[in-house]
Amino acid sequence: MDQSLDGVVLATATTDSRLPALLERRGTPHVFLNRDTGRPGDFASVVDNEGGGRLVARELVPLGHRRFAGVFGAANTTTGRARELGFRLALADAGIGLPEDRVARGPFAYETGYEALPALLAAADPPTAVFCGNDVVAIGVLNAALAAGVKVPDDLTVVGFDDLPMAAWEVFRLTTVRHGLGELARQAARLLVRRIGGEVDRAGERLVLPTEFVPRATHAPAR
Repeated sequence: MDQSLDGVVLATATTDSRLPALLERRGTPHVFLNRDTGRPGDFASVVDNEGGGRLVARELVPLGHRRFAGVFGAANTTTGRARELGFRLALADAGIGLPEDRVARGPFAYETGYEALPALLAAADPPTAVFCGNDVVAIGVLNAALAAGVKVPDDLTVVGFDDLPMAAWEVFRLTTVRHGLGELARQAARLLVRRIGGEVDRAGERLVLPTEFVPRATHAPAR
């Protein structure tokens, strides 16, 4: 903030963050990585989060799942909002609702998933599938299921998002949504360099990476 930086990458922005506006007023070039504010004028390297959420629903509905739950990210993050929105929209296309008593939200942390699952399982009509806001949340759900004696995927399907390296570990073999983490960062760096050099449209620029569904061992047909 003392003008000793040529540019800034904001990697954990929230929709209510005041820092982007402060940087803008100071004339400090900045770009968003992964999360942005969701407002016009952002310079951001992001993932097609809404599309990724849609992918999950479109893969699970044909497997016979009708009772879904979501353990999403915090409501003040664009990633959390968009993943939930895409999931809900694709479920709605199939005539399936996602009631609020089967939804939990919180930080993208292991504890969010671990602490949310018991209440979801205790519902009168417990879910057969849980979509998680990211892989770390999903691992919390997996461990909570193990502690409760719930078999994954026989009794419960669990799907994450991001495809972190540990998602592929044999101990997890987590079904998830993949995007290019490395390219996401490279894209942000290139955008920042262009913004520092004045080679961008002043109206903002959003670079969006596609997603793909990665089937592993934590999803199965509904019973």
